[in-house]
Amino acid sequence: AQSPPESAIAFLEYVRQHNVQLFLRFVMLPGVTDTEEEAENLIQLARSISSLQAVELLPYHTMGKHKWDQLRIPYPLQDMKPPTSFEVENFKTKLTSRGIPVI
Repeated sequence: AQSPPESAIAFLEYVRQHNVQLFLRFVMLPGVTDTEEEAENLIQLARSISSLQAVELLPYHTMGKHKWDQLRIPYPLQDMKPPTSFEVENFKTKLTSRGIPVI
């Protein structure tokens, strides 16, 4: 896992200091962001934000791929497949079983 950019760290500090209600939006990329390590990182991050309302899981999809095609720009996730409903539910369970609310 990469370290978050300084701007993200500063934003989270502001959220913590001012008790801003927050929803985390998390993009699920099969084999990239749905690993055990990434789930654990997300759990630890979520637990560190007392004002967190929920994590919103955003499974990868290909709905915008046609825009890349129209612009004749190589699509960087060409070989990426969307996660199955089982994979999404499995990842969701990893979070909810550890007390993280998920929408």
